[in-house]
Parts: sequence; structure tokens; C-alpha cells
Amino acid sequence: MTPRMTRVAPPAMSLALLLAVVAIVGCGSIERADGLFAEGRYLRAVEAYREVYADHRRDPEVNRRVAIAYDRLGRLDRAEKFYRRVVELQPDDVDAHWQLARCRAERKLYQDALRSYGHVIQRRPDSAAAWSNAGLMHLHLGAHDDAERHFARALEIDDEHPAALLNMGLLYSQFRDSPERAEDYLRRYRRAAPDGARAAAVSEYLLASPETQVAGGRSGGRSAPAPVDSERSTTGDETAPPALDEPDPQPGPPVERPRPTRDRATFEQMAAEGRFTEIIELAGDLSVDDPRCPELCTPVGRAHLFGGDPRVGFALLRAATVARPEAPEPLLAYGWAQRYLGHEGEARRIWRDGIRRFPDHAADFREALESSR
Repeated sequence: MTPRMTRVAPPAMSLALLLAVVAIVGCGSIERADGLFAEGRYLRAVEAYREVYADHRRDPEVNRRVAIAYDRLGRLDRAEKFYRRVVELQPDDVDAHWQLARCRAERKLYQDALRSYGHVIQRRPDSAAAWSNAGLMHLHLGAHDDAERHFARALEIDDEHPAALLNMGLLYSQFRDSPERAEDYLRRYRRAAPDGARAAAVSEYLLASPETQVAGGRSGGRSAPAPVDSERSTTGDETAPPALDEPDPQPGPPVERPRPTRDRATFEQMAAEGRFTEIIELAGDLSVDDPRCPELCTPVGRAHLFGGDPRVGFALLRAATVARPEAPEPLLAYGWAQRYLGHEGEARRIWRDGIRRFPDHAADFREALESSR
């Protein structure tokens, strides 16, 4: 079975966190930023939180807020910076260590992620999820013995822990000459998570006869079929081991979704959820010459701007303003593209033009202008 890492959502904003920040910075600025975040306007939320951050650089909760907003944008490099700042200010903050580890893992910084999971284990030694994820990092790094030891420890804590069972089964299937032990762990996984993302693939593997199973592993051991889930890792790594567990008190694993269709409404909904990497993957090789560009260039361009190649995003958004001159959305987004690339004067010119051309949407363009002051 060729495993791969699935997307894990960044943490949600809690009431306790909101109150902690309000107590320090006052309700006006933080409430505005929280409102933008709640509406899914993550880029604007980042800007609003950064305004608060400018006067409260050493406040861990403000740093956490900025990190979460960047996380939702898919800008994991910047999210990592602010999660790291939180753990510097609060070394015993287990959740911040966990989110830092997750960002590093999704960026394929496996050694750094392993170090962060080590901090989680040090502070929460009875967390089966932390031991399993640390094992997953060892597996990425090719340290199979260490990976096995960590998975085994996770199963000592929770003998029905799905990720540890699945990881151990894949370890024995692909890197050990022990297909019987692999099957044992995979059967236990199927019992523990009958509706899990890889349950169907595991069932196919277990039902296959020895004659139809493909030889693999170091000593000719059988390898399981590829998983059937349609989710793609935010790392883009098709050979990465299975999903990271989410920490308490995070919600459960992401809900499996059917393969979305390629249309503007779908992309707009995915953008509202911060799923920029998935938009880029689904759009494929969309270019400015594609006949779908008038319909799709705006949402796909925004996705590239926030979570892919900004230069591609800029080109697609510019093409969208030409293809749909009657629509305000491409022009508004193109202004953000100009600003994102440092062309502040041109961005303001575009937004002023938008106020003149689209009076029914003038409030959106004015809001963009005000945010750049």
C-alpha cells in the first residue's frame, strides 16, 4: 500500500483564546480580525492580526493568531515562523509545539518535525498520537527501527490507535519480510477504523489472493494496493506515509470528500475553506489561453497567489480582468495581486478604478483601499 499524508486543518479559534487577546489589546482590532477570519477572508485577517502584532510582538496569543491565519492561507512557511515564536515565548505550550511539528511535516522538514514532536512527547508522554506521528517522521527519514519502536509505544498506550496500526502494517508490508504480521496489523486497523480513509484499500489487500498480490519489500514481501482516497497531501508527496493525527483538543480527522468538479462555484467554496493547494491541483494546467480562463482564472489565480506560485497567480488574475471586464471580482483580486507583489501604487489605482466602474461593489474596493493605508 502506497501511503500518503492527508491535509490536517489548522486549529480553530477558541473563546478562551479570544478573551485572552482582548484583555491585552482591546476588543476593536482583534474583533475586526476575528470577524474577517470567521468569514474566510484569511488574507485580510492576516493583515488585521499583523496590525495588532506590531504593538504586541511578545504576546504569545497574538503570535498564535497570526500563525493560525497564515496556516489557513496555506502559507506554512510563515505559519511556522509564528508558531515557533509562540513556543519560544511559552516553551510548555503543547498545542503550539504540535502545530509547529505539523507545519514542518507538511513542508517535508521531517527532522525538524521530529524534534517538535519530541517536545510534545516530553510534555505529554501518554499521547499515542504524538508517538505515532514521531514514528511517521522516522519512517520518512528511513529510520525503520526507530519508526517501529515509536509505533509500538503508541500501541502500548492505545492498542486500537488507527494510525499506529495502519503505519505498523505498512511498515511490515513494505520494509519487513513479514507479510503475516502486516496482515495482522491491517486487520486490526480495519476493525478499529471500519470507516477510515484507507479501510477500502486495506480490505482489497486482505482479500487478494497470494497469486494476485504484488511482490515487494526487501525480501519479496507483498505490498498493498494504493489507497483509494481522493484527497491529496498538501505536501504533494505521493509516497508519504499516512495521515498525521490531530492533537487533543483538535477535532477528528478530515471528512472524506468526493472529487470536486472544476467550476467556479466549487473553487470559490474551496477558497473560502483555505484549500488553495487542492484548487491548484484540481485546476491542472490552466493557462491564460485556456477557454476555461474567463470562468476559472479568478479563483485559481487567487489560489496561486496565496498557496502556489504568485507569478502564475498574477498572470491568471490579469487575464481574468481582460476576459471578464464586466465583473468586479477579477479586478478586486488583481489589485490584491499587485499589492502582494509589492506594487502598492498600482493596487490602489486599480481599486479606485473599481469604485468608479462598479458602484454596487464600491464598499469592497474601499475596504481594500483602507486596508493598505
